[in-house]
Amino acid sequence: TQTVTQTSVDQTSLEQLMESLLDKDPKIGVWSYPGYAVLQYLYHTKPGFRMSKVAKDALELGLKQLYPDLYSKAESLARQKGLIK
Repeated sequence: TQTVTQTSVDQTSLEQLMESLLDKDPKIGVWSYPGYAVLQYLYHTKPGFRMSKVAKDALELGLKQLYPDLYSKAESLARQKGLIK
């Protein structure tokens, strides 16, 4: 019984935390020499290349693979708030 109760509390806390974070500016910084080199190369060699879009897509793909449950919850909450389609 305590495990079920603890899980419910943890889930509620998770949702509350994620909802409060969705009210903030979603910019993040990443430090990666290989990532920087690849993105800069593509930016300078591929006309119309959108570095921010590719970085966002790569980050989201990685997070979906590493933390599927957390990512799914965050994505659902963002959709409910109308922040993503």
